Amino acid sequence: MSAQSARVIPLNQKSASAGSTPGTRYLTPLAPGSFQLEGVAPTTAPERTTTAVESLLAEALDALEKGNSPEAIRLLEQSLRNSPDHTETLLALGYLRHQEGLLDDASDLYRRAALSDTAAWQPRYNQALILESQGETAEAIAMLTHACAISPSEPAPLYRLAWLLEASGCDSEAVYWYKRATSASPNLFEAWLRLGLLQLRMGACAEAIESLDRAMGDDANRPLAAYHMGLCHLNLAQPELAQQAFEASSSAEPTGTDSLLALAALALAQGDLDAAERHDRAVRALGQVSAPLSLRLAQAWQACGEIELARLHFRRAVQADPSLAVGYFGVQSHS
Repeated sequence: MSAQSARVIPLNQKSASAGSTPGTRYLTPLAPGSFQLEGVAPTTAPERTTTAVESLLAEALDALEKGNSPEAIRLLEQSLRNSPDHTETLLALGYLRHQEGLLDDASDLYRRAALSDTAAWQPRYNQALILESQGETAEAIAMLTHACAISPSEPAPLYRLAWLLEASGCDSEAVYWYKRATSASPNLFEAWLRLGLLQLRMGACAEAIESLDRAMGDDANRPLAAYHMGLCHLNLAQPELAQQAFEASSSAEPTGTDSLLALAALALAQGDLDAAERHDRAVRALGQVSAPLSLRLAQAWQACGEIELARLHFRRAVQADPSLAVGYFGVQSHS
């Protein structure tokens, strides 16, 4: 898992759309009553009188969109001199300081934004990111829990809280919050994937299959989700379904070797040496030699009396892992 950058999020926004994913794009705050998504023209509520602070905020965000961060900072600071408790301005300036790496300044601005609007989850979310980056995991979890209590249907803090709990080894709690996140945003595919992986690790394979199946709605997640779905089916003694899942994973990621190795191992377990050889060739065509697979193929061919094939695979195994040389010499003695 990786760290996540700060997000500028409008305080008046509606819940994230079904297809949105935390951390993949920024929402830009505008004046109250309006919002803008990247690449989408702003929609402003009718019959709204723009105040001076809102005008400065809009100018600052326009400068930021044009890549002129110094001008955006100047305008935001000017606005705060006249309106020191304006929540959106505090949040926007906090975001810019956060991006600059001035974490103490950003933290103070987020704190002031949270105090100015006790119903705002956004400054608490970004504050949690700072705490997380500083290794203050418990404090970050507490801050995110507060953000979730403020806005229980907003997927961003729900997902981040689950993410941190998982990273902290609190698997059961993480499962609960991932479920909350997917309930808030059913197309939050990354949350479905992480939920399925956790359920598999906890031995809840049937539930994991359902979660991983939902994760496969996103092309980026499909190879990993299908591979682990195959592992779930193996744990449930469903080899045919496991094979289908591994094949789906391999098809989704033709340059990946994990699913090919799993298919080879499955073929060996079923006594299908021709299929195992086929998958081994595919792995080697991708530039990888698996010492464990080569060793198992050597042992399987040796058991069938195919000594030359056994030697071939033992040589490959030894080249990939010299510690297997004892096994290789054992086959030599059968010649």
